[in-house]
Amino acid sequence: NKILKSTQGGAIYEGYLYVSCDDENKSIYRINLSNGEVTRIIYLDTPGEMEGMAFLDIYGARLHFIFLPPPTFLLPFNIWGNYFYHYNIRH
Repeated sequence: NKILKSTQGGAIYEGYLYVSCDDENKSIYRINLSNGEVTRIIYLDTPGEMEGMAFLDIYGARLHFIFLPPPTFLLPFNIWGNYFYHYNIRH
């Protein structure tokens, strides 16, 4: 029921498809595979690029994804590396 833009990765977990999007809010959406309902569950609202994701029970969380901060005018390359985010998911 929603068009997702700039999709970066996806994973199926417990009957849902989770999709990371490099959209204006750097969002992760949950899609119900039974009825197609789309729900935004996470957004970072910060510059950068959202990358892939995985479901794994580690670090006290289940959903893990990578976020790459953007280069800046003074630093035309990323010296900080990638950020890893860890979330618990409830249906």
